Amino acid sequence: MTIQLAHKRVLAFIRGSSPAALEIDYMEYATDGAAQSAYVTSATAAYTADYPPAHSTTYVKSTTDEGSGNHTPFKATDPALSLVDGSTGNTWYSVTSTVTNQRFHIDIGASAIINRIYYENVHSTGIVTDRGVNNFTFWGSNNAAAFAELTYATDTNWTQITGLSQSTMDEHIGANQADPKYITIAGNSSSYRYYALKIADNHGNATFVGLRHIELQTGAWDLQSYSESTIKTQGSYALKLSATTDALNETVTRELLPAGVLNTGDLFMEFESDTIADTNGTHTPVNTNTVKDNTLYSDYNSSTESRRFDGNDYITIPAHADFVFGTGDLTIDFWYARAGAGDHANETIYSNRSGDTTEAMFQVVYNTGGNINIQTYNDSAVNKTLSASMDLSSDTAIHHYAFVRSSGTWYIFIDGIAQAKVDDEIGSLSVGEASENVSFGRRTFTDTRYLNGQLDNFRVTKGTALWTSNFNLNDRTLHYETGDTQILDLTGKDTIKLDARSTGTGSNLSLSIHDAGGTTTTHTINIASADTYQTDSWDISGVADADKDAIDQIQLKVLNAGSARDFFIDNIYAE
Repeated sequence: MTIQLAHKRVLAFIRGSSPAALEIDYMEYATDGAAQSAYVTSATAAYTADYPPAHSTTYVKSTTDEGSGNHTPFKATDPALSLVDGSTGNTWYSVTSTVTNQRFHIDIGASAIINRIYYENVHSTGIVTDRGVNNFTFWGSNNAAAFAELTYATDTNWTQITGLSQSTMDEHIGANQADPKYITIAGNSSSYRYYALKIADNHGNATFVGLRHIELQTGAWDLQSYSESTIKTQGSYALKLSATTDALNETVTRELLPAGVLNTGDLFMEFESDTIADTNGTHTPVNTNTVKDNTLYSDYNSSTESRRFDGNDYITIPAHADFVFGTGDLTIDFWYARAGAGDHANETIYSNRSGDTTEAMFQVVYNTGGNINIQTYNDSAVNKTLSASMDLSSDTAIHHYAFVRSSGTWYIFIDGIAQAKVDDEIGSLSVGEASENVSFGRRTFTDTRYLNGQLDNFRVTKGTALWTSNFNLNDRTLHYETGDTQILDLTGKDTIKLDARSTGTGSNLSLSIHDAGGTTTTHTINIASADTYQTDSWDISGVADADKDAIDQIQLKVLNAGSARDFFIDNIYAE
């Protein structure tokens, strides 16, 4: 039995709680002529600014502003404005004599995980620096109504973000020059479209509180390509961890999927080829006019294509018991991007119904006002609905949507974030009609309510609630693979071996195996000589078979490195 970290497919390791401390290789190839580069996340690359779509009061709001038009809130988000000289026309100020309890809201246009704030606090030719923001808290939301509400004490549909490196902004230096400051955010693992500063006070000025410039930034975890010579090679590419001195006790984890688990649910349409198919082979989709499109698609499962619906296209699947959900648990999830702004009123994404208003029909639609919702009649002439309160009418980005029922409770997630629910009328009602076809892109029974946009990775999972709380879009349940990796059975194995190398010596790295039963067994790797590979042997003969027969995680942890260094791991196997 071999633990394959030398593998022809990408093996993604999951970061620990403080990502700034580690660079983590995102690959491990076996000898492969097509593998010419390694892909790593980089903690040292530049951060990416997430600006509002436009610098205007549509996207940047404050409880008050000075009122002349020279100090509106969006003056503080526009990177084109000067950071030196006078403050007129390039700084946000509150209304005169109100220097406490101000909200400052930014809509960045699409959800993102913000993990650094760059700011320049107030000055005007190097003076009045005491007008700058002092104490504040930081909040995130995906609710448009929350974004529009600027009452200081109203936090409805906002989540406070913790883990900031400081909860105050430094007063600007007393000189006519730029004074960039940065606040890092370790506590935000959730993606939000709307962000808020709740500003408590300034540095003592009695006239204004304000900001010269603020910029929300996304951490530098995008994949970067490195040449083969960049990664130390031991037969093939090696797994690399680059640890700074604050990387102590950081862990990277490789999660392994159980053998035989089908993450493709009861229906999975991947949309990667000209012919539309159910990956499971159970259903036979019939395409009418939809075409492949490679301009927008899911970020996961190596997707490079989606299906485009232009307002007269649809896909049909014959009636099947898989689409009769009854009162049980279920998950319907997919990626979708709307074509252009506007209501897109009552456009149909998923439909399983006839014209009979007494049936347990089930639909997923965009309703008037840009809200996505689900509908059923359930033996009643009254259309029962469940809607997400988030207004999507101006959003054309691709997002992941999930509708989940767990023990009669419904959840709606957009990009992994649970949405506030409106008209939650369905509950544990029986939904799904065995005698009706399923349509994507229009109603099943009429030539109406066509969809305009792009759809990708549509999945129906009957009997399972995949999520009941916020989840990261890197969640392995979003990767859909069937058997890419499997839980390891190390029954009867006595030794785990690996090749290890480091730029320093000492016992600075540990390897752990985690059994599905809950047992974690750990081994410390000792590097005897720097900058050379050595074979490390770990005796696991004393580990009971019951504690190593279902290994579902492989973990690497930086211990007392003491100084910045690189670690390379290769050829992990058991015998």
